[in-house]
This record gives sequence, structure tokens and C-alpha cells, in this order.
Amino acid sequence: MSEDIAALADAAAKLLQSGDYPAGLRMCRAALARVPDHADLLHMSAIAAAQTQRLPRAVVLLKRTTAVSQASALATRHLAGILNALGRRGEEADAHRTLLRFDPLDVVTLVNLGAALLAAGRSTEASSPLRQAAALSPEIAEIHHNLADALAGSKRVSEWLRLETRALAIRASFPEALNGLGLAFRKLDRPGDALACFRRAVELRPDYAEAQNNLGNALHLERRIGEAVARYRRAIILKPADAAPHQNLGNASMDRGDVVHATIVYRRSLAIDPGNAACDTALIFALDMVSGVGFAEQQAERRRWYLRHGRPYAAQQSPHANDRTPDRRLRLGFVSADFRQHAAASIFGPILRRLDPAQFEIACYSAVVREDAMTEQFRRLSHSWQSTLDLSPAELADRIRKDAIDILVDLSGHSSGNRLLTFAAKPAPVQVTAWGHGTGTGIPAIDYFFADPIVASAEMRSLFAERIYDLPCFLCFEAPDDAPPVVPTDPHRVFTFGCFNRASKIGEATAEAWGRILAAVPGSRLLLKDPTLDDGVARAEVMARLARHGVAASRIETRGRTARREHLANFADVDLALDPFPQNGGVSTFEAIHMGIPVVSLLGTTLPGRSSASILSAIGLSDWVARTTDEYVGLAIGKAATRTALADFRLGLRQQLLSSETGDPARYTAAVASAFRTIWQRWCAS
Repeated sequence: MSEDIAALADAAAKLLQSGDYPAGLRMCRAALARVPDHADLLHMSAIAAAQTQRLPRAVVLLKRTTAVSQASALATRHLAGILNALGRRGEEADAHRTLLRFDPLDVVTLVNLGAALLAAGRSTEASSPLRQAAALSPEIAEIHHNLADALAGSKRVSEWLRLETRALAIRASFPEALNGLGLAFRKLDRPGDALACFRRAVELRPDYAEAQNNLGNALHLERRIGEAVARYRRAIILKPADAAPHQNLGNASMDRGDVVHATIVYRRSLAIDPGNAACDTALIFALDMVSGVGFAEQQAERRRWYLRHGRPYAAQQSPHANDRTPDRRLRLGFVSADFRQHAAASIFGPILRRLDPAQFEIACYSAVVREDAMTEQFRRLSHSWQSTLDLSPAELADRIRKDAIDILVDLSGHSSGNRLLTFAAKPAPVQVTAWGHGTGTGIPAIDYFFADPIVASAEMRSLFAERIYDLPCFLCFEAPDDAPPVVPTDPHRVFTFGCFNRASKIGEATAEAWGRILAAVPGSRLLLKDPTLDDGVARAEVMARLARHGVAASRIETRGRTARREHLANFADVDLALDPFPQNGGVSTFEAIHMGIPVVSLLGTTLPGRSSASILSAIGLSDWVARTTDEYVGLAIGKAATRTALADFRLGLRQQLLSSETGDPARYTAAVASAFRTIWQRWCAS
């Protein structure tokens, strides 16, 4: 019988060598029916299955081969290769570990093990075999680069940088190492060096999709948005199934003011990677700016976000052991990516600075990437400070629980860098969203949304996941110490309408209304100011949008980024501010009023479209809020016609703002402190 099997095995081998894999496979099967544990026949069957594209069957046969013959290194190597082709990288790593039993110093196997572990997301494990390989073969550039990849997600950026530099010292024309070095430079906040690395990587390898995408990101950071868009589009052509460049193209479209296109590409990115909560939150942010998207739809999208991404974290919720004494000193936790020079920080910063330390202990959980002098101010006022950049949502939730936070406050909403997944796990007994991008989160575990009766009307409240707690205004304003004085208007200059909001808010509906206003006020002009207008492509798109509605380029002046004091001084060149819609201004509305510039606003049907109405009403300027687009246009035209009265009116605006509760941070903070105490006492009573 053994001679018959040997003959069959020999015949099968000859068929496989000749390329007749189906016949060879049939012969192997016939022999295996008689001796099912014959290692050579199992191995040959696996080779035949692999050659006929039956890879999962080949894996089964090779695993049987290695089980039968513990000394079969060749079968194990074949198994690792097929598992790699199938993308089963964790199992591939196990196969490489088996191979290392035959030869623990095999550099190729060590490198392959490291690569498999990296692909499986097990970077910490990957570093060990790669370090061994680097010690055995220090002259191989790829090993240093792979080891750098293993460190890319850690805090060891200096070693990451050193390893990529070592790889490039061995082989200067190494695009993957240049890409890695660029990422390390970006982590170290060296944007110029990062840009140079990514540019060199794509010069060496134009079809390198990841480097094209990273080059786009580097250009975007430099506000060269048109160039960034070209790189994102190139990355998408090269690798259409990669979600990242679609999302980044959406971000660039937002900055160019094309919010409709942004929503389209965000949805494409989510179709590829539906688990990307950050892209889904960017879509929510964009939908707040799209004309025709109603409040019910916006809140429904937030609920969908929670069901897709947040609900799995709800399983981590458990009872809280916080001391239920109603009047004790409370531990407040504030979570934000904007503890820095940012519009959101100018809203919540004055509140945090004025909370009574005898009543409240402040803990800040910061996702700031690029810290600045403002970050240091927040660090100093905190009783405890924690960077959250390297913490997963679950890890951050554990940290907050250990800190025994009583009230946890989200300061980001659905804006970049938020930690809403952590809030879904309910690490604190009372949770609030407020001030940052205050539009509601869709997360049932967040108990309260700090708003006001105008921004969240009675008709809207049933659509929020959170319970509304009314403050004097949903935003607060602190006058900057270095603000220039209000400048009397020059009655002889050309009447100037102005908008210092993000250019992305100037959609077709706004452009159409502004076209009607400028047509009715002969000789008037429009001054736009926003950092994105420094980019030629972004500026051209806004100009084209306005041109479609009859506003000639000769009547528009654009200004870009300036220092804050100079930014405020630019209001002196404006006679009347036009608020965009469907998303209004927030800080920009406060700044205009503080600089003596009245603001014409339209009361929208969505929360982002009611922010200026909230601010103006809180200051006592509700007569500057229109209810329809026609009323908005008529209000602006009518106010422009009363130029002398308008000039006198502007001189009293600053004091009117500062005398209001929303413009007096001390009074506003007292209302916030009362809110914290009230919602805490409600929890204690529950």
C-alpha cells in the first residue's frame, strides 16, 4: 500500500510541476482518501488549491499539513504567504512565530512577523521582532522604517524620527521612509519639514496614494487649499477605496465654502468606512450650514450618529458612587480640543476663570494638538489637567471615573477633536453640553444642553436628546483688554456692508440676499474677512458665488488672517454687518457689536440659524432680527438709508453689550454656577 501511495504522490507531483493543477489536485484527493494524514499529499493539495485561487481551502490544507508534520517549515511559510494574501494578518503572525522555532535568527521571518503585527494593529508587539531584525541586519533600510511605523502611534516621536532618518541615510530614495518622516515632523509641529518630506516622497513615487493624501494635509495646514484639493483628488484616483482622502477633501470643501460638496464626499468616505465617527461628526457639522436641511433632519442625523458610534459605549455605563451631598464643593470636568487661541475658548474661558474655587474644583481634559499661551492659562486655572490625545474613549472614561467628576461638560459638540464617545459611556453622574458647538449631540447619556428660549425654542425642544437648561443667552462675551476704541463712521466714504464670519457660511441663499441688498444700495460695497480668503481658490469660489447673484468683483474687498487686535480694528471700515444664514455668527456677532457695528440677522428654523438672534435679543437688539429673507433684505436696505442715525447708533453699541447679562462675564458665570448647583441637586434628589 505504501508503494501505491508513493506512486500516486509522485504522479501528483509531476502533474503539479507540469502546471496541470486540477488533475494534480484530483490525484491528491484520491490518495488522501486512503491516507488522510499524509503530509506531502496535504501540502501538494494546498499548493494546487492556491494555484486555482481557492485560498481559504489552501489554508485549511496547510494547517492540516503543519499539524501532521511539525517539521514542515516550507508548509508553514506557504501558509503565512496565503494568510497574507487573504488579509488575515493576525493568523499570519502566528505562522511566522512558528517559523521562528525553526530558525530564531531568520531576519526575513522577523521582518515579516513585524509587518503582520503592524497590519493587524498590534504595534507594541511588532517592535520586538523588528528590533531583533535591526540588530541582526542594521544595513537594511526597510527594517528601520518598519520599526519606525511600530512607534508611530506612541509618544516616542524622537525615536520614530531617528529611525526614519536612519532608513533614509541607508537609502535616500525611499518614499515610504520620507512619508513616515513627514508624519513625525508633523507630530513635532514642524510643518515646513513635513511638507518637504511629503513632496519629495511623491516626486519619487507619484502613485503613492498615502503620501499624496499627507501632502494634501500639509498644504491644507498652510492654507494652500487649492493645492491641497488637487492632492486629495489624486490620492482618490490612485486609491479610491481609501476613506481618508475623501474625508480630507470634504474638510477642504468646507474651507472653500462648498458645504454641499463637502456633505457628498463625507458620505462617500462613510460608505467606505462607516465606523469613522470623526467623519460622521464632520458630516453633522456640515449639514448645519446647508440650506434646506431642517432642524428635525439635523437632530435625526445626530441620533443616527449615536446609534452607529455611541451606543456600543453605553454598555460601559454603571452606577456612580459620588457623594450625594447637595451643597458640597463639586468636581467639574471640562472636555475640549479648544483649550487654545480659538473662538470657542473665548466663550467658555471667561466662565472657567470666574467659577468660585470654594464651590467648584475644575479638571480639564484637553485634546489640544498645538498648545499655545492660552493653553497654559487654562492649565494654570485647573486643579487637574489631562491630555487626552493618546487615550481611547474607554480609557478616558476610566480616567474621569477615577477622578470622581460630579458634572462633566462637553465643550466641543460635533466639532473637530470632540470626545463624545466618552460621554456615551457616562463616566460622570451628570453630563452637560454647552458653548463650544452647542447644537445638541444626540447622546441620551448627556443630561443637559445649556441654551436659551430663542436658540432652542419650545417647538424644537422635543427633538433634542438632552434636556434644555436656559441661561440668559446660550453664549457669553468677554471684551478683550486690547480692543481698539469704537471709531466714528466717516460719512463721506462708500457705504460698506461687512461679514467677518467663516467664508464657508456664505452659501447660495446668503449670496442671493446680499446681491439684492447691494443692488438696492447704489455705490455700496462688501468687505469680507476670513483667514481662508488668503487662499486664491477659496477666495475665487466665494467671489464666483456672489457674482452669480449680481455682485461684481469690483464691489467686493477680501481680507485674510491678521492678529486679533488688527482683526478687530478692521471693523472700523464697516458700516453695517450682514449675518450669514442658515448658519449665523456667534463670536463674530459679539465682536461686531463690541466694535460698534450693528448686525442684521435672519431668525432661522435650525439652532445654528438662531444664534445671532439669541445674542441680539439678549443685548436688547431684537428689532435687528428679521423673520423672512425678504424682511432681512428690507431691513438691511432700510438701515443703510439712515446713514446719519446709524453713525450715531454705533457709538452706544459697545456699552449696550457690556451692560447686558450676556456681555458681563461675572453675571453670566453666576447664572452658570446656579445651573451647575441646580442640576447637581436634581441628581442628588433622584
